[in-house]
Amino acid sequence: MSVVESRTTPNPQHNAPKERKDKTDNSSGHVPVNANCHNTPPCAGIKMRTYIIDRKQGDLTLRIGQRDRTEFFVNSRALIRASPVFRCMLDGPFLERRPSDRNEPWVIYLPEDDPRPARTLFELVHLHTGTLLVFTETPHIADLYEMLIFSDKYDMIRALQPWANVWASRMTVDISDPIHILYLMGVQREFGALDSLVRLANSMLLYCGTDEDGNLSVKGGAIDPLGKRRNMHLVPMDVLDNITAARQSILKTYFTRIRDFIEKLKSPLVLEGQEGCTKYPQDEQNACNRRVLDLVVAALGTEEMECIQTDPGDPVPYQKSLYHLTEPLHQIDLGLRFALEHRKCPSRSTWVAGLIVKGVERIKAYEERPEDMWNLVSQENREYMLRQREKLGEVEFDSEMFERGKWETICEGGLNGPML
Repeated sequence: MSVVESRTTPNPQHNAPKERKDKTDNSSGHVPVNANCHNTPPCAGIKMRTYIIDRKQGDLTLRIGQRDRTEFFVNSRALIRASPVFRCMLDGPFLERRPSDRNEPWVIYLPEDDPRPARTLFELVHLHTGTLLVFTETPHIADLYEMLIFSDKYDMIRALQPWANVWASRMTVDISDPIHILYLMGVQREFGALDSLVRLANSMLLYCGTDEDGNLSVKGGAIDPLGKRRNMHLVPMDVLDNITAARQSILKTYFTRIRDFIEKLKSPLVLEGQEGCTKYPQDEQNACNRRVLDLVVAALGTEEMECIQTDPGDPVPYQKSLYHLTEPLHQIDLGLRFALEHRKCPSRSTWVAGLIVKGVERIKAYEERPEDMWNLVSQENREYMLRQREKLGEVEFDSEMFERGKWETICEGGLNGPML
């Protein structure tokens, strides 16, 4: 494969542009050329980068892109074998089919596509794996996502099968960057990696906070508004909605429990000795109950107390992560264990451990559970990913990206406050 400088439409007397060897760059021997054409056939004198993918059997020129137009001289049969879409275009009754005059150049314009991922796919289907070493060593998540956009459009996902596991295990991704999280979700969906997407969704449920508008957030900013960016159609956006809904359900449950707990400590039944501390005489019972109440209120911060007072029909305005919510629950538990004189008081074991403290383990369990207990991934996405898995086989992502230590860092500072 080589790159040449093309200034005009290829000569009809030649199947491929002639190679220029007088100017090369320092790394690959290629001649870098910028493209300045509009969405029209190239005009005389306009430079264009040309990749000769198949010099011996090439018969088709694809001109791709608008701002950075690039042309690829390829073997049409290789594209037909790899892509049902190209098969329809090149073998069907469409304008893109081969000209009846075999001496006439066969040229197709694809101005809406990106030439960078196109080149990678063309190299793959022509079995030029040697030129992909740099990409396969540490592919960037953005490059991988852009390539999947191209493969999705032309139904070329099967061509990625030999490389999918390599890319999934070695790709460069920063989970504190909201755009990287969206790209990662899209890549997992296209690779049919359902288990990995479920683990990612569970981690986001546990560790992501929200901004003032209720959008899921990480250290690098809010996630959801970026979904409006161009070319995000591969991202399962409904997963973000499901995470937000599940988060609200969990918050409502635990803040309701804490509010009910506080109200019970103030109720006449407690004052009459029918609930709360029942082990000791009446005056000591009331002292114990008051101390429990003071401990709970002291453990909750200003934001938590505001959430307790939220109307049941309104969203809970809690911006920190669910992981942060475990801190006041732990403080209540520890305070009741070591600070109270009545160490065996039923109010500790029954009221708190039963209603609040078990919530700590339950919240943390979302990270450990491999199953999708909150149905964060819709049935439609599940069915799609199963079809993708049939094409690619089982694709496993690097397990280190789901480790607690990595996700704890996205909560540090910024919108989500200090770590535990």
